[in-house]
Amino acid sequence: MAHLSPIPGGLRPGLSIRVRGQAIPAGDRFAINLQSGPASDSATIALHFSVRLNQGYVARNSKRHGTWEQEIGDGPLLIHKGQPFDILIRVDPDRYIVEINGQFFCDFPHRIPFTTVDHIQVSGDVRVSGVTFETRAHGPGAGFHNVTHTTYRNF
Repeated sequence: MAHLSPIPGGLRPGLSIRVRGQAIPAGDRFAINLQSGPASDSATIALHFSVRLNQGYVARNSKRHGTWEQEIGDGPLLIHKGQPFDILIRVDPDRYIVEINGQFFCDFPHRIPFTTVDHIQVSGDVRVSGVTFETRAHGPGAGFHNVTHTTYRNF
């Protein structure tokens, strides 16, 4: 497993999670899971973001009580074998918004309440160089400056 850690304070609107790494050159796929609990085979995954390098797309799904729901798999593959990547997942009140390498990629509705998510897992054919959690202030005059910043590195 490339990375598993708790999400400080759990998921909440205004939280952004940045995963930086590199897809292994001979790899097939890797996944980022926002999940309930630290188990590698968690029964509840609110967001399964699976980069399918050989198939040329990114699958998004959720898993409830051990059962996968309907997969979404459209959009261009913006991650390439052997190349570094930067994936940003922003938590909004009604959806996740995902950027890859600074470009909007997709949004994904909250099928499972984000309040149940307390861990992030990154696994598969990937080298993770950093996972960063940022909480951004909202409201009049607050802008989007960094309020909290926690980083896990050296995996």
